[in-house]
Amino acid sequence: MTDLKERRGLDGKVYQPAEDSYLLAKSVSAELQNRDDNPRVLDVGTGSGFIAEYIKKHAEVPVIGTDINPHACQEAQNRGIEVIRGNLVEPFHRDAFDVIVCNPPYLPDSPEGTFDDWMEVALSGQTSGKDVIDQLLEASQRVLKSDGLLYLLISTLTGIDEVIDSVERTGRSAAVIAEDNYPFETLVVLKII
Repeated sequence: MTDLKERRGLDGKVYQPAEDSYLLAKSVSAELQNRDDNPRVLDVGTGSGFIAEYIKKHAEVPVIGTDINPHACQEAQNRGIEVIRGNLVEPFHRDAFDVIVCNPPYLPDSPEGTFDDWMEVALSGQTSGKDVIDQLLEASQRVLKSDGLLYLLISTLTGIDEVIDSVERTGRSAAVIAEDNYPFETLVVLKII
């Protein structure tokens, strides 16, 4: 298992694109390119804005970002992404989006303890690795239209079956649409209906 300390940038205040970002951006873009409508997309925890920018460019759909980190909001704006500072989906009204995309903090906390900085917020899924995921699964139901989709990047470090169980407890279903294997984890993109 990769230690949280090893995954974080020592000087960074904003999570920068990594293998998880690329997998999610490419997978969702491919899915959205096949739609006839012009879905309104929200990138929750947009970070640097890379995923939002990639989807906006390749799927040619409007994307709004949200992040609690003011440094991330500024960086996403510098990429040309409309971004609103807020926690998860709090700033938005009911049925505002057709699609939500999220690369959430999914790493379980390190046994050596936690840091008190913006990278900790971007990476740490708390003790289980899925605390933020569970919050998003619940909160997303309010802002997604009734036929809306949630695309979620998760890791075997968090527990894929455990996340799917959480999805099913909300009355929805999940399907794996992409995965990538690495020595320390497998990354999976879930399409949640």
